[in-house]
Amino acid sequence: MTDNSAENNLSKPPSLEIGMFNQASQFTITQSPITVIGSNQINQSNVVGSPKDLKWINAPNPFENFYSAEQKIVQGTGTWLLEHRLFQEWKTGMSPFLWLQGKAGSGKTFLCTNVIKTLRKDSVFLYYYFDTRDKAKVDYSGIVSSLLQQVAAEAIRQNSKNAYNAIHQLYINSKEGKFLIPEDMESTLLDLMAMMDAVYIIIDALDECAEEDQGKLLALVDTLLTKLKNCFVFVSSRPHINTTHNKAEIISLDKQMSDVGISSDIKKYVDTKLQKQHAWSPELKAEIKDTLVNSANGQ
Repeated sequence: MTDNSAENNLSKPPSLEIGMFNQASQFTITQSPITVIGSNQINQSNVVGSPKDLKWINAPNPFENFYSAEQKIVQGTGTWLLEHRLFQEWKTGMSPFLWLQGKAGSGKTFLCTNVIKTLRKDSVFLYYYFDTRDKAKVDYSGIVSSLLQQVAAEAIRQNSKNAYNAIHQLYINSKEGKFLIPEDMESTLLDLMAMMDAVYIIIDALDECAEEDQGKLLALVDTLLTKLKNCFVFVSSRPHINTTHNKAEIISLDKQMSDVGISSDIKKYVDTKLQKQHAWSPELKAEIKDTLVNSANGQ
């Protein structure tokens, strides 16, 4: 809890937006560039497939969300998840379905982005960010078309004749993409994934998927995990989403906020932001840091 004197002191500085932990307290920190983990960035595939290219699979672009999140990651944060026992079991194929839960502002999108950055080194992966700020990124058709477009590009990159035939057949059946329906995209997605080795799917912010479509998405996940032994799914959402899926292992950020790794992430993030406020006294910065960290830890 913050006393009245602290609130009075904090009413004078300019407003701050904290972003990654924006539910930690009433104080926010202005947006500014933050150190990016690693120097290599994921580039959108320029493999365009045939006929002509894959633009006929009219899909939302998740790279925009990835790039935005990557630019805001504080160096050294999120490593606790990559070292977590359940994550290691998922990454090595021991567990097919891992679900990350956490309240709004707890850093789920940044953690998902770290997972993508880790998998890109030597794995086939598909990813998607649900986003209520973009109408194209909240419904079921959006994620199915995006995953299909990504796996089709990878299949063409691998120069698979069977994959090319499957993509071409969908192109013909859909009248060159003019009449693509989710059921046909699901079927082709399944066929293409079955032709590959291990395929990882990362889905961020499932709670931002339209409520009427969440059941469809979970049904698709269940189908993929049931029919494909080479498929591994990582999902993030707020805690209120039904996670009774019998194949899902759950990591709860809310229950683990006091863990050393998460607390360290919060401190690093706050320190990075406060360092940019040169006009503030060390005492004021320390007071703000204590308030934010304690609030994030539920104290």
